[in-house]
Order: sequence, then C-alpha cells, then structure tokens
Amino acid sequence: CTRQALKKLKELDMVPMLDHQYAHLAQPEDGCMVGSFSKLLDQCDIILTIGGDGTILHAVQASLHTGKPLLGINTGRLGFLTQLESNELDKLELLRQGSYGLLHRMMLEISLIGEGKEERYYALNDLVITRGGSDRLVEMDISCQGKPVARHRADGTIFSTPTGSSAYNLSAGGSIVDPT
Repeated sequence: CTRQALKKLKELDMVPMLDHQYAHLAQPEDGCMVGSFSKLLDQCDIILTIGGDGTILHAVQASLHTGKPLLGINTGRLGFLTQLESNELDKLELLRQGSYGLLHRMMLEISLIGEGKEERYYALNDLVITRGGSDRLVEMDISCQGKPVARHRADGTIFSTPTGSSAYNLSAGGSIVDPT
C-alpha cells in the first residue's frame, strides 16, 4: 500500500516525505524526500499514515503538536480511525483539489503533578488510572474543572473520549457509536 500511495502522490505532483526508517520502501522515481520525522513535520502540509488505528494513535501526537491535519489509510483489520481503505488511493486526488473536510475529535488533556513538577499528556482515546502492582484498591477523588464529580475506591478508572468509548464498545461486543 505504501508503494502504491507513493506512486499516486507522485502522479498528483505532490512530494511524498518519508522518515529514514521507511526509505527502503521508496524508489528513486517516487521523488521522495527522506529525513527525520521531526524535521519533515515542519515541511509537510499533511501527515499521511498507512496502517491501522494504532498507527493513527501514534501519529495524532505529531498532528496535535504541529497543527497538521492527519489522514489515515487503513491496512489494519478494523481501521475505525482511518479515513481511507487501501483500495481507495484514487481519493488522494481530493487533497490536491482541496475537496475535503476536517473532523475535529475531542481529546483529553492530562496533567500529572508530583515532586514539584507538572507534566502534560494528551489522549485521543482514553486515560487509564490503575493500582499498578499493588493489591490494594485505589482511592480517588475525581473533579472536573474544579468541581467534585465522584469519590470511590476501585481497581482503577478509565476516562474516555467519545472516540475511545467506541473502541470499548466494540471490544466488549457492543455496537459502534459514531464519536461525533
């Protein structure tokens, strides 16, 4: 699929960019730029992933920090988060034409505060807080925007976005709910 996508992008007079680790997938006639992912991010207009939902979840961090849109081509099993199937590469022409819309998904912002420092993380699917290796229950006071929501003792808690809740529904044998 990657080889076919590179060929299609070249046909559309686009310049594909590949991280060094994927350089072996390109042919000289593809006209690819090869470099480090972080440096290519500055030069690209869109992040194109080829894989499954895991690939999207990995790339969403780069998209978030650069503001670059993300387009996923599914070569995995389900591809719930991807927009195109591997047999729909002809639709890449819509990028050239500007005939596309952007989906905005809710994300979680997580602040981890401890030992005098704060770290921030972002999640498209979910945040899981567990007891780790302990056999004791975790006592939690949960608040949202400074207002108490719940207090409980449990093995853990899952905070999920609408996107992540759909994944949980599917894995539990339930129906898929459109996260929008």
